[in-house]
Amino acid sequence: MATIIDPPSGWMYGFPKPIPEDRQKDTIAWLIEQGYPKVVIDSYGEHFYCRYWEEPEKEKAIVKFNSGNLALLCSMCRRIVKTGKDFNEEETKFSKGEIDYLEPLYCEQCKS
Repeated sequence: MATIIDPPSGWMYGFPKPIPEDRQKDTIAWLIEQGYPKVVIDSYGEHFYCRYWEEPEKEKAIVKFNSGNLALLCSMCRRIVKTGKDFNEEETKFSKGEIDYLEPLYCEQCKS
């Protein structure tokens, strides 16, 4: 699950958004790195509070190595749906970790 943070008037600065688990102890520094103005934080003095909630991770495609080649698996039964030689550009980027999300794929049997 991802922890979502929403500072006051956060919508003006691209919030709410997930805060990395390893940054939850230095929230103020992370907010500033993400573009939330320090002057706004300071204006609240000791009473600067954010809203938090847990959001489940979105199901995404599953990539695995198959005898030295990449393969996309069915997100339900884990059968091979597509092999690396047939990947489109988005699937290739996902398999290389260049993008974080790819819609789950399903084999013909699990689609129905």
